[in-house]
Amino acid sequence: MLLKTDGEILQDLGLRARRKRLEREISQMDLAERAGVHVNTVRSLERGEDIRLRMLIAILRALGEAEEIETILSKQTPTQLDFPARPLRQRIRKRA
Repeated sequence: MLLKTDGEILQDLGLRARRKRLEREISQMDLAERAGVHVNTVRSLERGEDIRLRMLIAILRALGEAEEIETILSKQTPTQLDFPARPLRQRIRKRA
């Protein structure tokens, strides 16, 4: 399996968001208003540029695609068994 770079993932997310927006016949301005973000954020996402995660979630909700996030999260739900019996260290020092 070939792994995508961060930039390729951002490009893919942007193209998918644009496709969903156009399928729903929503303008960038309307999507921005529905999501509560600036229109430049929608434009940046669609260009494959880096945006804040909170804004991505808001845009996905406005597109009716928030269940995709839930799908990702449900695959990785942590349980008590995922954590070691002893407390995790709060800091890790680089060894000399």
